[in-house]
Amino acid sequence: MDDVVDSDSGLQSSQSRFGRRNTRVTLRGKGMYTQADLDKNGRIDVIFDLTHDGPLELPKHYALSVAEQGLECEDVPRLTYSQSQSTPSSNRFPLDCPALNIVIQLVGSRGDVQPYLSLAIELILLGGHRVRIATHDDFKDFVLGTGRKVLRRRWESMVATGHPKAQGRTVDDGSRLASKLEFFAVGGSPKELMAYMVKKAGQSFVCDALIANPPSFAAPHLAEAFGLPLMLSFTMAWSPTSQWAHPLVNIQKTNASARLSNYLSFGLAELMTWQGLGSVINKFRKRTLGLEKLTNREGGGLADRLKIPFMYCWSPSVIPKPEDWKEHIDVVGYFFLDDSNYQPSAELSAFLQSGPPPIYIGFGSIVVDDPDALTGEPNLREEERFHSLKRPNLVAIVFEATRLAGVRALVSAGWSNLGGTDVPEHVHLLGPIPHEWLFASNRVAAVVHHGGAGTTAIGLRNGLPTVVIPFFGDQPWQGDMVANAGAGPKPIPYKKLNAQNLAEAITIALSPEAKESAARLGQAIRQEASVHGEATAVESFHRHLPLQHMRCDLQPEKVASWWSTKYALRLNSFAAAVLLKHGLLSESELEPMLRFCSRSRSTSTYRTYPTSIDRTTAIAQLFYKPKKGIINTFTVWPLGLNAIPEFYGSTARHPQVDGFRSGLKEGGKSLYYGWADAFTGLVTTPKRGHRKHGTVGVVAGVLASLIDLQLKPAFGTLGLIAHPINGAFISYERWKRQGTNPLRASRLQLGTDSMASASEHEQQQVIQKFNEALVHTDERKAQLQRLAEELAAVENSAAGRPMSTQNDKPARSGANTPVPPYEESYEKASPDYYTGVTEKAPTPPPKDYPSEGYFL
Repeated sequence: MDDVVDSDSGLQSSQSRFGRRNTRVTLRGKGMYTQADLDKNGRIDVIFDLTHDGPLELPKHYALSVAEQGLECEDVPRLTYSQSQSTPSSNRFPLDCPALNIVIQLVGSRGDVQPYLSLAIELILLGGHRVRIATHDDFKDFVLGTGRKVLRRRWESMVATGHPKAQGRTVDDGSRLASKLEFFAVGGSPKELMAYMVKKAGQSFVCDALIANPPSFAAPHLAEAFGLPLMLSFTMAWSPTSQWAHPLVNIQKTNASARLSNYLSFGLAELMTWQGLGSVINKFRKRTLGLEKLTNREGGGLADRLKIPFMYCWSPSVIPKPEDWKEHIDVVGYFFLDDSNYQPSAELSAFLQSGPPPIYIGFGSIVVDDPDALTGEPNLREEERFHSLKRPNLVAIVFEATRLAGVRALVSAGWSNLGGTDVPEHVHLLGPIPHEWLFASNRVAAVVHHGGAGTTAIGLRNGLPTVVIPFFGDQPWQGDMVANAGAGPKPIPYKKLNAQNLAEAITIALSPEAKESAARLGQAIRQEASVHGEATAVESFHRHLPLQHMRCDLQPEKVASWWSTKYALRLNSFAAAVLLKHGLLSESELEPMLRFCSRSRSTSTYRTYPTSIDRTTAIAQLFYKPKKGIINTFTVWPLGLNAIPEFYGSTARHPQVDGFRSGLKEGGKSLYYGWADAFTGLVTTPKRGHRKHGTVGVVAGVLASLIDLQLKPAFGTLGLIAHPINGAFISYERWKRQGTNPLRASRLQLGTDSMASASEHEQQQVIQKFNEALVHTDERKAQLQRLAEELAAVENSAAGRPMSTQNDKPARSGANTPVPPYEESYEKASPDYYTGVTEKAPTPPPKDYPSEGYFL
């Protein structure tokens, strides 16, 4: 295997002996060597070789608490900018969450879509939201046909049982509610990835919040571009933990503890994923969304670094929530669609009644090429022969194993072509059949399957012992979780399967111990149905919304779409349209509300000034991108030169420029401090050297101050030119993105449509509340400024940042929340700068937490 090494990133690509392109990541550093290879089954084989003076163990309290900003719960007082209040509930989520337009973006098979279709239905029935599922076109009929049918049936049940959400309403309302479930086909075009956020489907639709599974890699970047709250959700573990390894990782060799190895496996998986998709994602960010590109360090592990809220849809009785998953992560229970009015065929009914309950064997949508083929056929090409030698004769194994175990079996034929195969009398072949029906009412005694999340959930809910035969991906992890819960034997990898070990696994699954354990687990899952599942997921979604920053200040029962800097008000589309119509606001005074401000680029703490690579790239761009090359040459080079004094022991200032105004300000400060620091440094630099190193430090300080006297005035003069140019370019890029933001036009149109159906009285109420709010404008501005300062102090304290020795102000944050320094005006302290699910302030670490990391 030949390795191709990328010296800059430490990433390698390798070529297999059969010409198959595999991916390898190799990390080399002081005290660490790590290698990860992606195999053809979609799993990652890793080797950890770590050296350290102490024990190779993860610190006990490495996972710190996460304080989410903007939550609106009983134990979190609301920050009010108007006289309106929301009504919190005793279970920590607001009862009056505004009705939202929610997009659920999904990538995967039907098993990935089906659970979230059930969640979408509950978001409509319990939350009153409008939900659009954006996924593959193949599932359109499933979502709009089956989904709306299930929604109407659930609504009928709610009306019949007197559910609080259905009081005073009739069964006929089900059709109107069903129209709130929508579908949008996401294709391969980047523009189509944005279209579902705003495209009409009967009436205006503007996305207010996103729910997505991790394979839909665009979601965090769309949320950043449009300032939307984002919640991730999945059927397998995607958040780092020390309790188990990443579901896609095989740890082949390690000299670290299991906890540390497990934790590191998640970072490697993220790095491998970014290695394969980073260039595509960055192209999407830059060309389509107008965002900056992310580096390998910034792109990998983005969700964990930003602490994006995450809900996992499995039973806590099967897989309890790990202790190192903090407040932003919830385990909410399984989601079940329960759409089954299935009527079995006469042949199936006769088989079920002719003997004891059979076991079920099926492998879902797994494609097994020639499952009954003989191995080692001479007419195969080398690569095909290599793989055929490793492929078990699956049909023969299934038939023989059931004979050895002495059981009857229902075998799903969906995974293979069984035409012409002699089927034993103890086996009955199945076509497509709903598991909800087949696994219920003790129709089967146990299940054997590939470890799909949906099949696993339905089997366990019915208390069925489970044997998992994993093929690829996360299926081995699902099998391990089933075995750890006592509901079945250890999983048997597909390529190690034979009739003997399958028969033994079936025998274990049918033992009294396994049956009792599975039955107990099934009872626990069914009992959880009242407190876990889709209803808990709706609560989790509501609880993690930054509702304090989402409500309209004039109509708190509605979600805000606009921010008025002039009046420090959040406005919904209808209120903004009314104020625009009556000339109380101008369109230029409205800015789209940003509720998810990841500022992904600013979250990196690895660099505080341009590197030599940046400066070299700037010069190269003069030849192939002249305009950008000129801008970067006149900004990157001066900013990089400004950091030179740090290399010979002196100090340097690192201004933060986020627009033309701040660029002008920093340019003037650069010139002033360039000269001032040069002359004051003749005294302060030797004194600082004496405090640190005594007489030697004094000598070094004198030399450094003399060099400063020559360089800092020159660098300050360069900054006078570079910072305004850099600020102007940033402002231009921001203006360009706003001009192409499809949400802006859609929000304006939504307001116009809402106003057309509103009465004159409703419009006058908005105007009256606006006039009342004007009286408190200065108070709101002051409150925003205080909040920005408090967040800056909390963040700097949590990160251990000292007060700036030169500015006597909190050090500017380079982490999650882009909080402005004190001298900036209140406009920079608007909700755009501190709201959203990405802004977390961790609590201070415990006393025994080490001051330095063990492995980074």
